[in-house]
Amino acid sequence: MLTDVAKTITVAHTFAADILFSDALYDVGKVGATRPRDGFFSRHVTVGGKLLLGTTQVTSASDGEVVLANAKAIREVNAAGTDTYVLIRGDNGNRVFIGDTSMVGIGTPATMSSAAVGDLVLAQGRYIRAANAAGTDTFGLINSANFGGTNATMVGQATVIAFGNPAVISGAAAGDAVLAIGKYLRGANIAGSATYPLIGLNNVGGTNTIEVGDGTFQVNVKWPAVQVPSTDANTLDDYEENSFTPVITFAGASVGMTYGVQQGWYTKVGRNVSFSCFVTLSNKGSSTGVAAVGNLPFVSAASPSPYTAVAVRLDTITFTGRVQAYQDRATTNVNLEQLTEAGAQSQLTHANFANTSTVMVAGTYVV
Repeated sequence: MLTDVAKTITVAHTFAADILFSDALYDVGKVGATRPRDGFFSRHVTVGGKLLLGTTQVTSASDGEVVLANAKAIREVNAAGTDTYVLIRGDNGNRVFIGDTSMVGIGTPATMSSAAVGDLVLAQGRYIRAANAAGTDTFGLINSANFGGTNATMVGQATVIAFGNPAVISGAAAGDAVLAIGKYLRGANIAGSATYPLIGLNNVGGTNTIEVGDGTFQVNVKWPAVQVPSTDANTLDDYEENSFTPVITFAGASVGMTYGVQQGWYTKVGRNVSFSCFVTLSNKGSSTGVAAVGNLPFVSAASPSPYTAVAVRLDTITFTGRVQAYQDRATTNVNLEQLTEAGAQSQLTHANFANTSTVMVAGTYVV
């Protein structure tokens, strides 16, 4: 509004709320501000009251505050000096926009490479912070860090993280995330057109529950390749499903033995291993001795697990009475037996097998 300071100032007592100085030649809000400071060019302007930019509205504004007109911006000249860009602006009194065609750096980031327009770039190790309830200190909301060469995003600093405005956070420790009842952590679908629940909390009939997904998509839970055992009776510490290659042995050997079929499948849940296998010989070889199906996927427990009976079906194998089988302790073997009607039990041997014998075994044992 005022382009000629010398012509504008006409009184001996001019106050900051009335005048905007663009060339910083005058002290504002002080007695004698109608004249230059004797050739001293100050780079500091002291402005009292409210500073209004493009507006006359001062409702709810306090002295010392800057009031910006709706949809107007505080701008900066670009590096080439050819244009300006937005630093900050308001919109309809409800939203604040930082930047317009640029990324925003906080804490002087070492680089802005790979940042896109509208991105917020936080310097390594710097926090976005909030004041505590007492107004005596601040705490970290979010920051970036690097652990052993791996970049990480840290949420919170010795605080509890709350999602969805939980009714209470008692019992939560620093670093815990608290999710409000009925709220979900969600993920975007592949098309980027919608989100779906990952995990949430609910209360059904007075019982608190944890919900994984919402029943509209498959839920996969991945355990580590090497089990991390837990002594807690109510903790599921392992799950695995895969195939294995069963073998037939005579007294632990299989010299010259060849196979037509070797198929096996298992599922391990905690300490329990459920398995089934199908083996057909094409040549029983020259080994002799007691027969067993071997190479089960896990070694069975030595103690206190008892011998475990399993189901068996045979083809082209001779026996007396009936056939039965059990999984032996501390091994990967299923031993094959025959039991007469008189109750005499004995193990099957190579003599009971032919070159094209088939054994099918299924059961569950403890590891």
